[in-house]
Amino acid sequence: MFTALNGVRDHMNKRDNLSILHVTDLHFNRAACEWLAQNISVDVICISGDLFDDSVNAPLSCSEQAKWYRQFFQTLSVPIYTHGHSKC
Repeated sequence: MFTALNGVRDHMNKRDNLSILHVTDLHFNRAACEWLAQNISVDVICISGDLFDDSVNAPLSCSEQAKWYRQFFQTLSVPIYTHGHSKC
C-alpha cells in the first residue's frame, strides 16, 4: 500500500487536490475500456467489481482477458488500482 501511495503522490505533481475516477463491473467490456483511455482527465482510476466476462459467450478465456487487461493498463498515463471478484 505504501508503494501505491507513493505512485499517487508522484502523479499529483504537487497539487493540493486529487481527482479519482471509480468504475465498477467492466465485465471485459473493451469499448468501455477504450472510452476510459480516451477520456482520462483524472489523477487515479479505481476499478472494482467484476473485471472479467466469465460467461459461456465470453470472447476470450479468463487468462487471455487478464493478459489483455495487463497490456491495456500499461498504456494508461495514470495509476490504476483494482479490487474485484470473479469466478475466473
